[in-house]
Amino acid sequence: MGASTPESVIKFAHRARAAVLSRVNPATGLLQQVGDIRDERLMRAESAEGQAFVILMEAAARDWEMGQGDTAVDMH
Repeated sequence: MGASTPESVIKFAHRARAAVLSRVNPATGLLQQVGDIRDERLMRAESAEGQAFVILMEAAARDWEMGQGDTAVDMH
């Protein structure tokens, strides 16, 4: 990932979020093609763990976007 400046971490997070969201089925809202929790070498169509990750990721993105009125990036 390179230097861990606030800007580089945020850019990486935006790219990672876009990659995850590209796997969300717009008809169902479910994350598709996820790794199997019991064997990471295998793929599954859907998983509860994948859905939980997307929910947490979207909550974090929402919280970050709401805090963008500040000029400084708080990394704590």
